[in-house]
Amino acid sequence: MTDIGAVTRTLKKLVEEELKLTTGLAVTTTAAPLEPATTGTNLISCYLYYTLESPELKNAPPIGGGGIQQAPMGLILQYILTA
Repeated sequence: MTDIGAVTRTLKKLVEEELKLTTGLAVTTTAAPLEPATTGTNLISCYLYYTLESPELKNAPPIGGGGIQQAPMGLILQYILTA
């Protein structure tokens, strides 16, 4: 089983490290949508907006051999990044 939260944590870390490397700014990331009144801080929102099943992997064969197993569900995760 895969943790979708791990994808969000990885995206947040990637955004923080890339912005620090390229601009020198220390930013804080959040998985929550930003409030309109949020100003004066270096805050980036990495909000998981939409999740859907990948049609390419919908009928994929099970991984491994023997026994009755289900194939893992392929997902498409759509994020909204807001500064």
